[in-house]
Amino acid sequence: MSNEPARDSIAVVALVLGVASLTLLCWYPLSVPTAIAAIACGYAARRSPASAGRAGMARIGMICGGAALIMVAVIIILPH
Repeated sequence: MSNEPARDSIAVVALVLGVASLTLLCWYPLSVPTAIAAIACGYAARRSPASAGRAGMARIGMICGGAALIMVAVIIILPH
């Protein structure tokens, strides 16, 4: 049995984690690790030749994770 389907799904995991990190902004202590995981999975998926067809999903997951990290930084820095 090959590991190709598992590697191919890393792009989908990155997308799901990226969207989840944006959704969890109301509870930012949980949003930060989710965003970091989205960026890491997206990076791994983009470097994997098995998920070459899903590079767009990996990129969007990384963008959503990065946007969530920036928004969390703004939420923490700005006074309430």
